[in-house]
Amino acid sequence: MGSGRHVGSSVGQTSRMTLWRAVLSECVRLKRSPLIALHLACGLIAGVACGAYFGVAPWDPRLGTDAFVQLIGALMPLMVAIVCGLDVDGEREASGLANLLAVPSRRIALAARVLVLWLR
Repeated sequence: MGSGRHVGSSVGQTSRMTLWRAVLSECVRLKRSPLIALHLACGLIAGVACGAYFGVAPWDPRLGTDAFVQLIGALMPLMVAIVCGLDVDGEREASGLANLLAVPSRRIALAARVLVLWLR
């Protein structure tokens, strides 16, 4: 009883938030998120679009790698924007951005979120 400290008090304590813990937290959060399915859908749509385009368009097979890289270069920024926009909207709806703004280290929380999204 008699220590005089409150259980939830963080006075004098250092933050226990580490990048590893934040990444694990993001992985748990993403298990319940539709972003994984969205990543799969975007990849399948891009593959089908690429196959359909190269199936009907006249192109030189020697330039196949160049054409593929150009197509990916055109589609990836759009896919990244869609996924990141949906992630921010979902975060805003779920917690009012508290998981990014009300943490001991915003840098670590943001770095973990970016790292997990980049790896997915």
